[in-house]
Amino acid sequence: MRALSVRPLGGADVPQIVWILHTVHKYFTMAQIFVEMQLVFKGEKKLIKGFGNGRLDAVANALRENLGLKFEILDYSEHSLQEGSTSQAISYVQIECAGKRHFGVGIDTDIITASVFGLISAINLSLKNK
Repeated sequence: MRALSVRPLGGADVPQIVWILHTVHKYFTMAQIFVEMQLVFKGEKKLIKGFGNGRLDAVANALRENLGLKFEILDYSEHSLQEGSTSQAISYVQIECAGKRHFGVGIDTDIITASVFGLISAINLSLKNK
């Protein structure tokens, strides 16, 4: 289990995902990824679960289904910041929420973690701008 620290935006009155712990398991018979996450949302600690065709999809589905968030991932891209196996990766995630588009960026040595950071960043921006 790895902790992902996501820096909150705005004041305490803004409902945000503040931190997240996740484990990922793959069920080969279902050809889907299962994710279980502990996070703080609107000041309350929650344990949520979800399935998807990949880890980012599973995280997005868990957030939608368990927290009532309504968003669609419109675009996603990633690349390394340096050369070599210890390089950090950066991901860019664009979502649409309530007719508005928001971008998030995530950086980590693990591309999936960077992707989750990017998604959470975009969601937090959408919640701040509601």
